[in-house]
Amino acid sequence: MLSFIVFYLQDYRQIIILFFLILWYIDGAIAHRYYRQFKNKFPISLESDRKQLIIKNNFAADQVIESQVDIDAVRSVSIRPKFLYSKGFKQNIGTVWQVILNINNGRELLVDEQFKSDRAVNRAFQQAKLITSQLEIPMIFNYSEGNCTDASQPLTFDDKFYVDRLQINRKPNRVHIYLKWKLTDTWQFLGEVIAQAGFLLFVIISTGFMVKFGSFLQEIYQFYWQKDFNFDLKNLLIFQQQADYFIILFAITIILIEGIRKSQTQHIYIEKNILRYKINRLEKARLNLTQLEAILFLPVPTPMVLVLTENEAMTINHLPSLDTYREMVEKIEAAITISPNNTH
Repeated sequence: MLSFIVFYLQDYRQIIILFFLILWYIDGAIAHRYYRQFKNKFPISLESDRKQLIIKNNFAADQVIESQVDIDAVRSVSIRPKFLYSKGFKQNIGTVWQVILNINNGRELLVDEQFKSDRAVNRAFQQAKLITSQLEIPMIFNYSEGNCTDASQPLTFDDKFYVDRLQINRKPNRVHIYLKWKLTDTWQFLGEVIAQAGFLLFVIISTGFMVKFGSFLQEIYQFYWQKDFNFDLKNLLIFQQQADYFIILFAITIILIEGIRKSQTQHIYIEKNILRYKINRLEKARLNLTQLEAILFLPVPTPMVLVLTENEAMTINHLPSLDTYREMVEKIEAAITISPNNTH
């Protein structure tokens, strides 16, 4: 039925595609605005005495809901990243960092979340450290791997025969870590790019397919009722109008731009007590290693290496495989001579 409708509206196909693209953009914009306005103003505060933890939910100026938990029942505080999606097209609009109290009975209490900021993970980390110091409970990053106490499990390589992918150059005053690109990496990056930037191309191809399938169904209908079948095989070509190819070219251009962005060479420079992170020649982060807190690998919701200091955080993304992220953690630790299980 949908193919029939699209077939009869094929003269308006470009308008239909543009309409859906506008809806897609509005859907993402509304979701971004909602989380920027409300999610950074988390309405929960904590108070404690020697035995009880008092949780206050401040939903409005005149509405405060209180609950209590025995401090001895609070097992740990954890930090976890979570993807945020828009309501309509389910597009990924960012990552929120949540701070959670883990209760002995398995209950989880969300007490803070930080969204859409380069410092979001660091603010969540600071909040978790504050709770840890006040309640004297351990802190972990959910789903994380690493050689420090903040990791939920140790580094574990998926491939027992994994061959190092990262190159390392040592000089008397500097260590340089970087990834040497291989042709086999292209397929993984292509999959990531299409998953994130291929929506437009999918809409164009699916619309063209429905037009042709609707045309084919129309010919069958005419043959059944009028005994007249005159189907031209050229009609099987999904794209016949010049405007279609311009739209396809535009979609492919977006995908290529996203692919170039993801496949840029990443560099880690460690000089004395400074760690510098560069993408190509552009410096993205600079950390003071004398304040180093943790180096972690988080495989979900999107793989990343997370480097945390007392006041700053740095993430490394877009490496070829999960084991390459694990190797990055090991290489950075070795370069700054951090002994295992002692990153604090």
